[in-house]
Amino acid sequence: KAAGRINYHVIALQETKLRKTDVRQLSDGTLIIRGEKAPSLNVGGVGFVVHPSVAHLVDSHEILSPRLAILQLRPLHQKATMIINCYSPTLAADGSELDAFYENSEEVTREKLPL
Repeated sequence: KAAGRINYHVIALQETKLRKTDVRQLSDGTLIIRGEKAPSLNVGGVGFVVHPSVAHLVDSHEILSPRLAILQLRPLHQKATMIINCYSPTLAADGSELDAFYENSEEVTREKLPL
């Protein structure tokens, strides 16, 4: 309902905290993609809200981890647009969690964004 009061094409969601990934299209055409939280923790979960006017342009979406998601839009006769939604652990996280997040983000960026 809040999305109806703002102008947007795509909203990146963070801290959705769902138990499992959920993709649904509302009756007005809004596409909602939400990923699951970290197993056995109450953190994470990323996704997207896609406005009905651009929902038909969604070519693919991937929830790669509770902290990383990719949405690809492919407008007709144009290059694809990739939106990466990443949610970093806070500074309170231990070093290994931060290192794993940054390594995973770097790996995904290299794989998904060819130069």
